Amino acid sequence: MKLLKNEEVVPSLLQMERESEKDLDRMTQAFRKRKETEDERFADATESHFWCCLGFQNPAMLKEFLQKTGWEKFGVKYIDGMKVQRNLVLNSKHRCHLFGGSVPHRKST
Repeated sequence: MKLLKNEEVVPSLLQMERESEKDLDRMTQAFRKRKETEDERFADATESHFWCCLGFQNPAMLKEFLQKTGWEKFGVKYIDGMKVQRNLVLNSKHRCHLFGGSVPHRKST
């Protein structure tokens, strides 16, 4: 085994230390970004401002409601409000003032 001179070992160790610091910085940034993303996802999933719940006394009443509103094409138990909103706006002869006349698009995650 050949031993290296001190001048050759020290720069190599310093370089490794710098590389390790850069790697740690990148990982720390990635963890912070992931935490922010998860915080946003959690807030969206648990935010109560945009949920709506309809209750019926029995399945027949639910089925009748969905048929009369034409919403059965959107689902039975969980209905995407954005799909209903787009359908209401598109099928309206006039701009739908209930939704401000436009349908905002939001990517689902």
